[in-house]
Amino acid sequence: MHAINDDIAAVFGLVFNILATWLALHTRVPELREYRRITCQMCFIDLFLLVCTFAVKPLKIVQFGNEYLIVNGYFRKIHAHYGYAAFTVWFFALFFSITSVPVVFVFRCVRLCYNRSFAMKHQMILLAVSALASLAFCVLAYWVYYINGQEGLYLAEALPAYAHDDDGQVRACGMLFPRTIYSYSIVTSVTFLSVGSYSIIIFCSLRIYWHVKTAPKAISKRAHDVQKQLNRLLTIHATIPLFSAVMPSTVLVVAMTFDTVDFTKFTVLVTMFFSWIPAGNAMSVVFFVKAYRQQLLSMICRVCKRRRIPSNNSVTNWGAIPGSASPGRRMTLANLPTISQSMYPTMSSK
Repeated sequence: MHAINDDIAAVFGLVFNILATWLALHTRVPELREYRRITCQMCFIDLFLLVCTFAVKPLKIVQFGNEYLIVNGYFRKIHAHYGYAAFTVWFFALFFSITSVPVVFVFRCVRLCYNRSFAMKHQMILLAVSALASLAFCVLAYWVYYINGQEGLYLAEALPAYAHDDDGQVRACGMLFPRTIYSYSIVTSVTFLSVGSYSIIIFCSLRIYWHVKTAPKAISKRAHDVQKQLNRLLTIHATIPLFSAVMPSTVLVVAMTFDTVDFTKFTVLVTMFFSWIPAGNAMSVVFFVKAYRQQLLSMICRVCKRRRIPSNNSVTNWGAIPGSASPGRRMTLANLPTISQSMYPTMSSK
């Protein structure tokens, strides 16, 4: 079920991210064209996370406080060292997708509230900071889950049958014991990255909201509507990782805290939400921006009209009508008398 969920989420994510990128690059709304750079940024980062999730199919299970990292994808039968390397790439993609969200809000805050241009180099610098923060977490996680957790990997064999592979083995590549300095360091780093990212998001959101609310007369009505749609879009874009990544991570921390309770099935269900971050972000771009939604509907209508138009042969074949010059002759006002005379000679003779 976990693998099927990842495959379905990957299909939806791929389709909607490509569609969102195409809509952003081909939009004709001037107010949206200046923001297409950040829209493409969101889509490209989500595609990177989508590919990593589809290939690794990460599974995080907590049983009696012990957290196990299991590779359930195409790398599951390789050595645990390489399996954890693949898991590390997914860790990086996940936290990079979370810590890069503030870049979008900073871009819009500077552009809208301060009326300043946001150069590409500034955007790349902020993305580099986000990547370094995610990489630092990966280094810490490598030491905690793999180096320190090697001695406890054999405990994963006690997991339920749905955690076992087709050969009866559990492909655990990392493990974390509860209530240790290592588990506290992981919880602290995740909290720091999440709280830091969403603090920037909240500050920029309040600043943008106040600017749009207090200065409606300074911009046109269409621009004001577009800004409101972007507010809704970015709010959804910030909320989806909150419920799809931060909240599941919080549940895992709670499961590790109460080490006398078996949270195995619940944590398997919770970690399935990780797969839907790329699809959710892309669908919010397509459906919550009115201009993109109308552009998509217009494209669908054009395709449907082209399929409904019959061929010329079926429309203009008048060969069965007596007096017609050729099978391809069209029925026009000019040739109506000719056709009527050939069909009704008695009327013409009178």
